[in-house]
Amino acid sequence: MYLTDDPLVPTRAQLPAGLVVPAGGYRIIWASGTVMTDHVGFKLNGLGEAVALFDRLDRGWGMIDASFFTPQTRDVSVGALS
Repeated sequence: MYLTDDPLVPTRAQLPAGLVVPAGGYRIIWASGTVMTDHVGFKLNGLGEAVALFDRLDRGWGMIDASFFTPQTRDVSVGALS
């Protein structure tokens, strides 16, 4: 699976193979622009945009989930509940 901030580039940041998030659980992934454990190599725009989860499906790449957000306030976190 992959995370991206650009739906036209669905393979922007690959999640670790074998990553399991149990039902009701969560995993924090930092969009810090630095590639390392739990960080992806892109930053999100503070003016608002989307982050999406993609996976390869039988017919090509498919969006599994997405979260859209509006302009951000410094030191205020935002989450999504699905």
